[in-house]
Amino acid sequence: MTLIITRIDNFRQILGNIDGGRILDVACGVGQFIKILQDSLRSWEEIFGLDVNEQSLAEVRQKFPGDRYRFIKGDSKQIPYPDNIFDLVSLSKGLHHIDDPGLALQEMKRVLKPGGFFLLNEMYSDELTEVQTTQKIYHHLRVELDKILGIDHFYTFQKKEILQLMKRLNLSNQKIFEYLEDQSDPMNGAVIEEYSHKMDSWLEEINDPDKLDYFKSKIQDLKERFWKVGITRPPQLVIVGRK
Repeated sequence: MTLIITRIDNFRQILGNIDGGRILDVACGVGQFIKILQDSLRSWEEIFGLDVNEQSLAEVRQKFPGDRYRFIKGDSKQIPYPDNIFDLVSLSKGLHHIDDPGLALQEMKRVLKPGGFFLLNEMYSDELTEVQTTQKIYHHLRVELDKILGIDHFYTFQKKEILQLMKRLNLSNQKIFEYLEDQSDPMNGAVIEEYSHKMDSWLEEINDPDKLDYFKSKIQDLKERFWKVGITRPPQLVIVGRK
């Protein structure tokens, strides 16, 4: 059976005819995907956000005030809501932050109403161009640091791994899309400086002298790659199905 993956330019192409109803965005962070949902869906009633990080929750509550939004601290592997209560559940760029992604996806399905929409958006780490590979190296270096700091963060998945995880959910009417964020100028100096500044700030989080030297070397190598190759975001798989 041939796998059909349709490329999209924006999320409204796949969400514009969907009435979101009551939505749960898992690993909501500071609300980047919530903004996409409310701008792309035909309609929605309430948006619930779930995250383990108190700082992110404090920020997202400020960004999205009002009675239509609710944000709570919680674990994606044990979602603190009963079965079958959401019309749409979503997880965007958070799968590689979860130590048991299969369990988290099953939990999302559990709280989704029969017939409800399941939406996953996740970057993948294979079949990349050279400039996209730069971002992968950057991202995976941050993963190395987070492991030292005891933060759940893992290397990004290959495309086939994401598809295998989603296949286990047995969703109906599943459709697969590929979304590519702006690729206009991989050698944009301001963007490169921003990435470089972020990496320099990472060094302040490291107390071990040996690890500090290791990351200084890795960061210097990556800065040189920025100016030689460029950097841009990797493609994302967007998978939509129904329970």
